[in-house]
Amino acid sequence: MQLVSVLLALSLLTSCAAGPVKGDAVILTTQEGAESAAGVILDSQSDGEDYTALSEEDMDFYLREVYTIPGEILDKGEFGAVIYTAGEVDAREIVVLAGLSSADSHTVAGALEAYRQGRVGDFTGYAPQQAQVAEQGLVREGDLTCLLLCSDPEGAGKALEEEFAQMALRPYAPEDAAGSTGYIDQREYDEEGRRIFHPPGDHDMTLYDTSAIKAAWAAGDPSNLSEKDAAIYEACETVFQKEIKESMTKVEKELALHDYLVSHSEYDRKALGGGAGREDNNNPYGPLVKGYGICLGYATSFQLLMDLAGIECITVVGASSGSSQDHAWNMVKLDGEWYCVDTTWDDPVTSMIQGISYTIERTYFNVTSQFMVDTDHQWDYENVPWATADTYGWDNRAGW
Repeated sequence: MQLVSVLLALSLLTSCAAGPVKGDAVILTTQEGAESAAGVILDSQSDGEDYTALSEEDMDFYLREVYTIPGEILDKGEFGAVIYTAGEVDAREIVVLAGLSSADSHTVAGALEAYRQGRVGDFTGYAPQQAQVAEQGLVREGDLTCLLLCSDPEGAGKALEEEFAQMALRPYAPEDAAGSTGYIDQREYDEEGRRIFHPPGDHDMTLYDTSAIKAAWAAGDPSNLSEKDAAIYEACETVFQKEIKESMTKVEKELALHDYLVSHSEYDRKALGGGAGREDNNNPYGPLVKGYGICLGYATSFQLLMDLAGIECITVVGASSGSSQDHAWNMVKLDGEWYCVDTTWDDPVTSMIQGISYTIERTYFNVTSQFMVDTDHQWDYENVPWATADTYGWDNRAGW
């Protein structure tokens, strides 16, 4: 995206100046204005060093596809923009746009507010502390249009008001849209009201081949396995010896293996923020042997455990966060009915802000496909079984 540096006369305090002086006013380009405002916000936060600025290419994707800001506004190019994020599984995010017209600012603020509300849903039940960050976030419109998802949004708002005292900067309020069409949701939905799945393609989502491990398991002989597969095999033996009894029903075995995976693995933090992370985090060796993984590692590990337990299971490769992030989970078949299971999202990450950790959750244990839709999962709806049963859902466990 071309961020055109059109001169915008912002009457700013000279202490934050980064441009030529004209009288008592500082003349900044729109891009300099956005960067200056973002700097003020980051300086107001005790954890400001945690944020990383997006590249211009990534920023264009976020503005168009993640925040769904109308293209007719973005294509004008007569504004400056800065986006800072603190990680892939982290709600902290700062967005600043400068140089928008009053009507465009209101529309963009509406898009950012819709996004903020969506982020609450993204993290609820998965990372509760992150959901709280999104819930407490603020949106501002006017000479600056801002999304403040940070540990101290009130402090960030006050810092902006103090530093840019002569600028129009106000809370976003839909009812203030006099003469404005406001925000129109640009997201794409199908006829069933489901967010259309567009594979993000940021990660290699190829499934790990476990056929050799399963064959060795059936034969009771792992001697011909590769070193890596032998380690996975041994880890599975340990799991089954500790957790599984022949007297268990299939759903009892499923729950025991679900809980073991969630409690003995953690999300690979090195993969946060778009990085590749540690080796083997996307296959069973990561979670089962090393104790860490990303979503594909969790899903392929759960798939293998189900296969070895004799429970019909498939792995669904899809997306989350409005089809902006690759994601994977599983489906199991019990008594002829399909259920969805997301072990990654049942293993909430430790809060990066308050240091509070969470252990086993069962929010996404044997849920319906509609529940997955409602909690911001996207996939190829037409070619994956649609789960409607709730008999073996966690909320109905008393009847198992």
